[in-house]
Amino acid sequence: MSRRAFEIAVIALALSLGRAEAQNSPTSRSVWDSTYTAAQATKGETAFRYSCANCHALAQFSGPSFLGAWEGGSAQELFHLIREEMPFDNPGTLPREQYVDILAYLFKLNGFPAGSRPLPGEPLELKQIRIQSKPEAK
Repeated sequence: MSRRAFEIAVIALALSLGRAEAQNSPTSRSVWDSTYTAAQATKGETAFRYSCANCHALAQFSGPSFLGAWEGGSAQELFHLIREEMPFDNPGTLPREQYVDILAYLFKLNGFPAGSRPLPGEPLELKQIRIQSKPEAK
């Protein structure tokens, strides 16, 4: 095995172990646990329209395509991607709170319930929030 292939295998293993650890953590939550507020999602919608809608359609961020891309991931992974890559012409230039609000809006678009606690902006807290399909009723 080449050194490059070995490095890729190690990274893939570390990522899968980290994801499994987050899913099994007693403090781990899912997007179905009301992880954002309606007020955050409203602010996020405004920020999305101003900063994102010129390049992106809402359909890119909702429904099966969204869950297909993010199922099993964490809110931190999605937040990191948005913050590091967007807006295209000037990544990372929005205030952190706006990125969190946009993430809350994406959660709303996907039917994840709002609650009384705001979506946190801290990476360790966002890492504990799993993105998953709606759990089956018991």
